[in-house]
Amino acid sequence: MAKKIGEVINLFYKKNNLFKKEQNLSLIDQWKSVVGPHIANKTIKINITNKILIVYVTHPIIKSELNYAKSRILNELKEKYNYLDFSEIKII
Repeated sequence: MAKKIGEVINLFYKKNNLFKKEQNLSLIDQWKSVVGPHIANKTIKINITNKILIVYVTHPIIKSELNYAKSRILNELKEKYNYLDFSEIKII
């Protein structure tokens, strides 16, 4: 029995663990909408390790601003990306 193209694509994504990669990319893409363009432009890298969202920034004042707004940012990200599993934000 022939499979539909959607089933084949879904199977390919599952087999190659691309759903997780796609979701993490989505978080990076949406970072700017959560923190704004000024802070996003000073952000070097974002990743999730051991249930911690780690954000690397280039400027100490931006680091301070993000630390001040951690709980708001965490709540907004979890609301938009409820499929991601992190419970803390660490700013570096």
